[in-house]
Amino acid sequence: MIPFFIILGIILLNILITIIFSFSVLEIDIKKFIYNSKNKTNSFLIYIKLKFLGKVTWAKIKIDNNKIKKYQSINNKILQKINLNLQSEIKSLKNITKIPFVFNKVNIKVDLSLGDSFLTSLAIGTLSTIISILIARKIENKENCKYKINPVFTDEPKIKIKLNCIISIKIVHIINTVYMLFKKRSEKDGKQTSNRRTYAYRHV
Repeated sequence: MIPFFIILGIILLNILITIIFSFSVLEIDIKKFIYNSKNKTNSFLIYIKLKFLGKVTWAKIKIDNNKIKKYQSINNKILQKINLNLQSEIKSLKNITKIPFVFNKVNIKVDLSLGDSFLTSLAIGTLSTIISILIARKIENKENCKYKINPVFTDEPKIKIKLNCIISIKIVHIINTVYMLFKKRSEKDGKQTSNRRTYAYRHV
């Protein structure tokens, strides 16, 4: 009887985990992001949360300047040992960017100078258009959206960004995208293996 209850408990636990993930949302809460190219400084505070039904937080990670500095040396050692095929990984990243997401809140301010008044004005217009289109398609409530792009007419290029926003992504969409990514990669590897075998037989 004991093994039966253990198996039943494992099954129920898997069902519970599946339900939690299926109805959970990944929320990226950028409380503060400031970048200044002139001073070459940046400051940020980001919370990555998992929310059940988009309301109840059941997991949370805090990322700030201090935490990045703490693990930077460790990350550098790990990155040095990783040898990746950049072209294939870039293609994979393109698939990841297709994951549907929404902005729950956006507050952005940009001060931009390209060192030339004409180029600065052109860049401001282009950037404003891109941001307005992106927000119009991805924002849930336009009342929670504020953005300001300021031209700065100086002789030297510089940019200053202040950002505060909340991005939500359904876990189901992430799992589906990752699954399709691995499926395509396995199919590609399978075809390459099959081709190698075909060529091998031809040489016999």
